Amino acid sequence: MQLLATPSKRGQGRGFQSSPALLGLLYVVSGLLGRAAGCPSACVCNGTEVDCSGRGLFSLPPLSLPAGTSTLLLPNNRLSALPAMAFANATSLERLDLSNNFLDNLPGALFHDLGNLSQLVLRNNSLTALDRDLFQGLLQLRWLDLSLNGLSAVPLGLLDDLSGLTWLSLAANRLHALERAAFEPLANLQHLQLGGNPWECDCNLRDFKHWMEWLLYRGGRVDAVECTLPKDLRGRDIRGVPVEMFNYCLQLEDENVAAKGGQTPCSRAGAGAGAQPSGSPPVVGGRAPPRTACGSGTGP
Repeated sequence: MQLLATPSKRGQGRGFQSSPALLGLLYVVSGLLGRAAGCPSACVCNGTEVDCSGRGLFSLPPLSLPAGTSTLLLPNNRLSALPAMAFANATSLERLDLSNNFLDNLPGALFHDLGNLSQLVLRNNSLTALDRDLFQGLLQLRWLDLSLNGLSAVPLGLLDDLSGLTWLSLAANRLHALERAAFEPLANLQHLQLGGNPWECDCNLRDFKHWMEWLLYRGGRVDAVECTLPKDLRGRDIRGVPVEMFNYCLQLEDENVAAKGGQTPCSRAGAGAGAQPSGSPPVVGGRAPPRTACGSGTGP
């Protein structure tokens, strides 16, 4: 089944097929004309919603959506890849559901034309990595579901344009640590789902633990973050692990830098620069404390 709009007889008689360039132009124009032509043949349209779920689609031709379409549903298909301009003619979308497919690599510019998008569902695909520019320009996005994939990291910059995001799920991936700096742009986040990941509760997760405490302090919600490593913390929720248990990270930093003949920023600033007691308000002037290298070992 396809979503490609059927060209009219008038357009067929003009001989455009003789030029690849004109064919490309016709490809784009057909998508634009299709918006006024009615509902795509493989879908069911109801008002501003286009439902293409469960249609067995292996690929996505240029979309031809009725004008004013705000919801596009594409779950439960067999999509494994999407062209970079797949949604170029769907600028009015506010809700996009691509869950329960086989998507494993998304072009960095895939969603750049969807400036009105408020809800994006990518749940239960085969994503193992995300381009840091994937969500660029999605200033209206409020709900993002990335659960049930194979993500092992959240790249710095990925969430920079999502200051309005209120709900985020990264549950059931392959995450073992997260960079605090990647999440600091989420100033309005209220709900964060992180369960079902193989968390390693060591120095690499300490700074992110501080950020979670800041999120909870301002009224946000985080589900259980159970440690798988180290062995003596297995099964414990990192939110309940006293921050003092991470003080050894400072000693490790000092030892590593001393072995290289240098001086660690942690030893210069003192233990209080990187480790703030969980019982005290972790904000200064309404903002989280600046991220340091003490927990991650990656540098400022």
